[in-house]
Amino acid sequence: MCLRDTPPRYTSTAIELDNCTILNVRYITNGDLTGKTVANAVNLDQQVRDSIQTYVEPSIENVNPDALSAAIAQPNITYHENPVMKSPVAYVVWYGNWTGNSGVVLIEKFLAGIGSTSWWGMATQYTNGSNITFGQSTYDNYSQGTNLNQSMVFAIVTKAISSQALPFNENGIYFVLTSFDVNETEFCTSACGWHSYDLATKLIYSCIGNSELQCPQSCSVQQTSPNGNFGADAMASVIAHEAMEATTDPFMNAWFDSNGEENADKCAWTFGKLMRSSNGAYYNMIVGGVQFLIQQNWNLFIQNCSLF
Repeated sequence: MCLRDTPPRYTSTAIELDNCTILNVRYITNGDLTGKTVANAVNLDQQVRDSIQTYVEPSIENVNPDALSAAIAQPNITYHENPVMKSPVAYVVWYGNWTGNSGVVLIEKFLAGIGSTSWWGMATQYTNGSNITFGQSTYDNYSQGTNLNQSMVFAIVTKAISSQALPFNENGIYFVLTSFDVNETEFCTSACGWHSYDLATKLIYSCIGNSELQCPQSCSVQQTSPNGNFGADAMASVIAHEAMEATTDPFMNAWFDSNGEENADKCAWTFGKLMRSSNGAYYNMIVGGVQFLIQQNWNLFIQNCSLF
């Protein structure tokens, strides 16, 4: 079986492709998120949209991602006449223990190069959004402990800004990237990552965790990574997902479909044309000379998932 069972708090729909059950998690059935779509549901301190449908274990060997994308009928995404980010800049807070972890170099190289790819070029379809650039990063040695919630994530961002480790930038997307030993309320239970905003400051921020030990089969499509760093390779696709959505729907009121899904939500776990790296891992994109496996995004011109 390609997917492991969905936890009881979820209901789901399923389709059958190539003798493999593809589970498409849609609704949370208890708690604060009762009866709402995952992509439009989280409401902690502010509104958040979950990014990755969790507890889904797609298998690249058994699933044709192009067929999956085509098989799930989806509504068109539409513009709701509210702002998008024009010149987004990515900032990173490396939270927890990242000492000696090659993922720091991998992810910063990815953020520095993703804006010049044809994949990111799809962002320009959404009211002329421009290429994302990488600003700078800083480290935070567990200032909020190892069990985080959304308000604590924002406190990590404001600490980095108030200490001048990172600049205040209304065009910034502040990524809090947590190490393998840090838990966040939504991580591994309802999302692999999310983005949100602060109403008072208009700051856009995101939290993405390292799933290597906590939920490797929930937040990665493969167990062999192209760069030999499972956590960072898995995070790269989620970072791309959140960066794209934060740019095209920063305040959750610009681009989304009738189900409340943002562009990257509509293409989660689909990857298009795949290639094999020397260690047998799959990849579909080279950024800064490095191989990555990055999910497709919603191409506004064709109203379907695409890599470019």
